[in-house]
Amino acid sequence: MTIDTSNPTDLLRWWHQYQAHKLNQEAELIRNKLLQEMFAIRRRLELSCETQPNAQAFDCETHLAELKRLYALLESLGNRLESPYLQDSLPLALQHTVQPWQSQLPLSTDLPPRWELDPIEHTRLLILFVETLLQHLASATPLPHDCDLRLQHQAELKELTVRVRYETWLPPACLSQISSPLQPLLKTFQLLMQGDYDQDLHPRTLTWVLRWQTQSHPDSSSC
Repeated sequence: MTIDTSNPTDLLRWWHQYQAHKLNQEAELIRNKLLQEMFAIRRRLELSCETQPNAQAFDCETHLAELKRLYALLESLGNRLESPYLQDSLPLALQHTVQPWQSQLPLSTDLPPRWELDPIEHTRLLILFVETLLQHLASATPLPHDCDLRLQHQAELKELTVRVRYETWLPPACLSQISSPLQPLLKTFQLLMQGDYDQDLHPRTLTWVLRWQTQSHPDSSSC
């Protein structure tokens, strides 16, 4: 990516791209190195416990359970740093992102099975927007009656829609608690992705629609 250092928009794009790739590298290190090494250690311990006569005295079950717990913690850390599907497609990354929230919120999704690859920093920004919104929806009172997340791609335009409905009217303070943290992300979306958005906040229905253009990707095979 050629950077015009006198252009704030170019610098912002570079910074988000740089951060996204650094986080991706750290997450891949956890998945491809640390988790693999821990799996190998656990397997050696399992084999040793099966063959050694003093396995019971060594308390194999306790040590294996502790390794399993550490493995799960590392796996969760890697996923929080970066979705494992971030470089596959936005729909897969979104599905992975919303899955933990589906036990806390009445959340339904409409995500296409096929999707053109987006720049990693764009996908990461959209994931952060959805995560932030879901976090504040889950922590506010009352909880939504239903939440719909939809992703569409028509011609050269991509669109992410989130619609949240309530059975009762939201107090102004609650509405602000949900919408205010999203404003910096929405403004960054406008600047970084050259997109536009609609935000419709009614006491019982909240809607966000984010639109952006399909981008061509430069050939990265040459220096």
